[in-house]
Amino acid sequence: MSLSDLPVEWMTMEPEVAGVIRIFDSLSTKQQDEAIQTLKEYFNTDSRRRQRLINDSQSGRVAKRVNLGPVNGVCPYCGR
Repeated sequence: MSLSDLPVEWMTMEPEVAGVIRIFDSLSTKQQDEAIQTLKEYFNTDSRRRQRLINDSQSGRVAKRVNLGPVNGVCPYCGR
């Protein structure tokens, strides 16, 4: 596939948004469904509940182990 085969939206999409799409695509169907439901809840609720969703999502961000070595395959965020 060449760049000319890609839709225009992908060429003009912000890198952060493209990274989110790549990560979403790497999720299992069950994980995608959970992400969709969480986003629906996020957009259809008040600011207090939104903040709680953000806080809950960040609790899992603490790494128990850091591996700075090369990744097998391609990074789902940066594509390298």
